[in-house]
Amino acid sequence: MKLHLILLVTMTSASVAQTSLWLESTQGDLGSDYLAPPRMTLVEGSNLLSATFHSTDRDLFTLTVPSGLVLDGIFVSSYTHPTNGNVSFLGMQVGSNLTQAPSNSFTDEIGYTLFGSWALDGTNLLPIITSYPTVGTPLVAGDYAFWLNETTTSAATTTLSFRATAVPEPSCAGLLMIGALSLGLRRSRTIRRHSENHKTSPAPFATLPSFCHSK
Repeated sequence: MKLHLILLVTMTSASVAQTSLWLESTQGDLGSDYLAPPRMTLVEGSNLLSATFHSTDRDLFTLTVPSGLVLDGIFVSSYTHPTNGNVSFLGMQVGSNLTQAPSNSFTDEIGYTLFGSWALDGTNLLPIITSYPTVGTPLVAGDYAFWLNETTTSAATTTLSFRATAVPEPSCAGLLMIGALSLGLRRSRTIRRHSENHKTSPAPFATLPSFCHSK
C-alpha cells in the first residue's frame, strides 16, 4: 500500500513539474514592444518558453516570480540554428519592462549571456546573467524583463526552462540548533547567577514547535 502511494505521489508530481509558459508556434510571436511585453507568472517546477527569433526580430517578455517562490535556474532545453557553434543573446533587467527600447546601442545596464547548443549540457544561465550588474541569485518575488535576440540574420529556435522553487521553510534541525544555543546561553547565565546568590535554579528546556515532534 505504501509503495502504491509513493508511486502515485511521484507520478502526480511529475505531471505538474513542467508548465508551458509560451509556445510561439501556437500562441504567436512574443513581440518587441518593450513598454508592454507579454507577462507570465511562474509556477513551481520547470516553466517552458519556446521562441524563434533573428537579428531584427527581438522577443521580449516579463516573468513574475510570485510570493513563496524563487527563480533559481534558467536552462536551454533545445536550440537550433543553421550555423554550428552559433550563439544567441538573452538579457534581463529587474522590473516589469526594459528601461529603453532594445537595440544594438542599448546603453542602460543589463545582465546578459550569449548561449547556444553548448548550453544543452545543463548549464544554469542564471548566475551568468546576474553576475553583472550584480543582482544575486536566486531571484526573489518580483518582476523581471527578458530580451531574446539572435546575433545573425538567420533565425534561431530555442526552448528555455525557467526553474521556480518553493522558498524553503525553516527546518526542524535549524530550529533545534537555535533552541540549543538559546538554552546554552540561558543555562550559562543561570549558573552564573546561581554561583552568586545560591538561590536560582537552572532554566527549563525550551519548548519545540509542534511540527518538529515526530508523529
